[in-house]
Amino acid sequence: MLSYSYGEACHWPNSGHVCEVVSEAVKKHGLIFVCSAGNSGPALSMVGAPVDTLATVIGVAAYSSPVMSSAWHQMDTPRDMYYTCSSRGPVRDGGLEVCVSAPGAAIAAVPNCDSELKYNNSMSVANASGGIALILSGLKSNSIAYSPLSVRQAIENTAMKIDRVEVFAQGAGLLQVDEAYEHLVLYNDVSQCKVRFQVTCGTGCRGIYLRGKQEIHRPSDHVISVEPVILECATAQQEKIAFTVRMALTCSGSWVVSNLSQQRTTR
Repeated sequence: MLSYSYGEACHWPNSGHVCEVVSEAVKKHGLIFVCSAGNSGPALSMVGAPVDTLATVIGVAAYSSPVMSSAWHQMDTPRDMYYTCSSRGPVRDGGLEVCVSAPGAAIAAVPNCDSELKYNNSMSVANASGGIALILSGLKSNSIAYSPLSVRQAIENTAMKIDRVEVFAQGAGLLQVDEAYEHLVLYNDVSQCKVRFQVTCGTGCRGIYLRGKQEIHRPSDHVISVEPVILECATAQQEKIAFTVRMALTCSGSWVVSNLSQQRTTR
């Protein structure tokens, strides 16, 4: 696992040489890449590279509870919140990019003769990486197989949603170590846990991002494609051959239309 807590602005999301190298490390070598979302908030679409350039990265936002706010910053707040410095999604190609959240504060020895309170996304990614390391330790000690895809699915599916906080700030919610571990144990043999479904919109975008007035003043059509992606390994070819999942359109909105006349098996 790699814990990465610095970055920069990016012009082209999900592209470039760095993206290719890190994606290869994740897909071919099973690297779990945990990265800070950045400290450019609270405006939307301020997530920086490499989080906004990589669909394979676990982007982490910085969370603060009422107890943390009172003890660390002498702030009397009655509810959970996110640091205003924590970068928000979505990125310009429609990807949400903030996957989960973790406490964004810690005590750092700076310098060694003293201690200093630190808060920002560098602290949240360190906390998240520690939590994920605990999960991996439990899986290894019990000989339970895992992959970067299954770990990301587990932490996103079990994260705790924070009330009155927008999804662009918190992603799937606050990381829950015990629940994520139990999810990985329970669904260890489910084939879908080893697969990432790559969703693209139009010409390679990861979502529909309509923000400007000129983009929403009239109706527009968007074609969404879903493609399964399996990690490259010795058994990948056999897994690809054996993989079958039945997909169905569950949205009842009149503005969503499927080009499939019936449910179809996807390989």
